[in-house]
Amino acid sequence: MLTRFEVENFKGFNERFIFDLDKAKSFEFNQDCTKGSIVAKGLIYGKNGIGKSNLGHALFDLISHTTDNKTASELYQSYYLNADHGGLIAQFKFVFNFNGNQVTYEYGKFSYNQIAYEHLSVNGRVVASLDRQTSKNAYINLPGAESLKTNLGESNVSLIAYIKNNALIDIIDAGKAFVDFVNFLKGMLYFRSVNYNMYQGIDIGSDTLEKRIINSSKLMEFQQLLNAAGVHCSLEAMEINGQQTIGMRHRHNLIPFNKVASSGSRSLMLVYYWMLVLYERPEATFVFIDEFDAYYHFELSKLILSHIKRLPQQVLLTTHNTQLMSNEVMRPDCCFEMQAGRIDPLMNKTSKELRQAHNIEKMYRAGSFNV
Repeated sequence: MLTRFEVENFKGFNERFIFDLDKAKSFEFNQDCTKGSIVAKGLIYGKNGIGKSNLGHALFDLISHTTDNKTASELYQSYYLNADHGGLIAQFKFVFNFNGNQVTYEYGKFSYNQIAYEHLSVNGRVVASLDRQTSKNAYINLPGAESLKTNLGESNVSLIAYIKNNALIDIIDAGKAFVDFVNFLKGMLYFRSVNYNMYQGIDIGSDTLEKRIINSSKLMEFQQLLNAAGVHCSLEAMEINGQQTIGMRHRHNLIPFNKVASSGSRSLMLVYYWMLVLYERPEATFVFIDEFDAYYHFELSKLILSHIKRLPQQVLLTTHNTQLMSNEVMRPDCCFEMQAGRIDPLMNKTSKELRQAHNIEKMYRAGSFNV
C-alpha cells in the first residue's frame, strides 16, 4: 500500500508537498477505512482550483515510465514543471509498505518523457539507482539481476522498467519487495467521473461501458442501483447498428440509456462500470477517483461510497460533499483537507479529541478544523 507521497516543482506544486497516509488512529468505528495505521479509503476535500486533480496526476506520473499501461493525455503532459519554481527537475518520492517491507522510490524528471534520476530502496537499503545527470552506469543489487548490463548509454528507459523487462527477479528478500512494487504500479487506476471516461492505468480492453455491464450479467444489478438512487426505470439490453447497448423501457418504446439518462445517471454508470472492472481484476491495487460524486444527490453519494468501501483496493476520492464527513460512513483520520502547499487529515486540524459521537461536518462548517 502507498503510505507517503512527496512532490515538488510539478504543475501546481511549487514547494515540497507531502501527503502522509500512515497516520491513522485507532478509532473503533469504520475500521474498513484503514489497514493498520495506513489509510485504505480516503476522502480529499479542498476548494475549487486548489489542486486536487493535479494531486491525482502527480500520484500517477510514475506509471508513465515504469509500466506499459494507459497514461495521461498530451494536454496533461504539457506545462509539466511548476511555472514559479524555477528549477529544472520535477521531484517525486513514493513510500510503500508491502507485507512489512518498506519500499521507497524517488525520481526526478526534466519533462514528462525525460528522466533525470531514479533511486529505489528496500528497508532503507538502495537496490537500484541511476543519476543520468552524472553517469550512464546504474547501480543494481537485486537477486536475479546480477548479469544485467549496468551501462544504459543514452537510453531514457526507466531503470525500473529496464530491470523488470530484462531480469527474472528471484522472489526472495529485496527481490520479493521489488516484484510487489512492480505489481502495485501495474495495478494502479485513475479516473474521473465527469463528462467522459478519462482514465490512466490498468488496461481494460475495448468494451464500452454498456457492453461490459451486459456481458457481466449485471444489467439487473445496475437497474437496482439506479432504483435505489431514486431513478425508477426498467433496463433492457438492445442493439443499435450491430452494437450492444442499454435501453430504458418506456410504455411504448425502448430508448437508449445514453440518450435520455441524466448527468447523474451517466456518472453513476461510469462509477458502476469501474467497480465491476475492479471486482473482476484482482491485480488492481490502488484507485484514485477524481470528483467521484459529481452530479450526485447527497444520499446517492453515501450509497456509492458504501459500495466503494467494499473494494479490496486502496482508494482515494476527491469530493466537495461535506455530508460524507459523517462518522457513520467515514472517520476523521481518513478525511483530508487540501490547502495551498499542504494536505492534512481533519483529526490533525483540531485540538479536540474526536469521538464517534462528534458531528464532523457541523464542526467543519463551524471552522473547528482551522488550526
